[in-house]
Amino acid sequence: MSDLLRHNAVRTLELAVAVATMAACSKPADPPGTLRSTSPSPSSTATTVATALPVTQCTTTLEEFCRGRCLTYAESVEQLRRSCASAPMDKPSAGRCAGSFQMTRTSGPFGGSTMFFDKKGTLIGGTHSTDYGAYCNGTSFGVRAGRIPTCPREMDMEALCPGTRR
Repeated sequence: MSDLLRHNAVRTLELAVAVATMAACSKPADPPGTLRSTSPSPSSTATTVATALPVTQCTTTLEEFCRGRCLTYAESVEQLRRSCASAPMDKPSAGRCAGSFQMTRTSGPFGGSTMFFDKKGTLIGGTHSTDYGAYCNGTSFGVRAGRIPTCPREMDMEALCPGTRR
């Protein structure tokens, strides 16, 4: 590819990203997945650009979030420990907010998950995220479900795979 063609391709991509960003941000009241386009006049040779940019995070039910039976805290920790050999980049960890809740977390190079459990180990909420619109019919980079608690103090966290940091 010649330098001029490469330069034009890069400029076209930059322009498309700028137009898509402006279109997505110009009306925040639109529901996720709404298509927008610039409408050139009939005599214009401009290109029409349509975007459907994913929202940052959508909400679902715990049943949909779990895709069946929800794991308990102990089951989640065990599953993450077993994944250490096959997915060491995910850096799984588990933690507790003293007297309040427990959690498990994975954070890999392309996304992660955090699951929150009550003191008895029952799932009460969670989040999943990735680097593309994988959730809520492709409209979101992340999904949340249930109650997402906060800890008023520093959490007691443990790295679940040997040699990884939380």
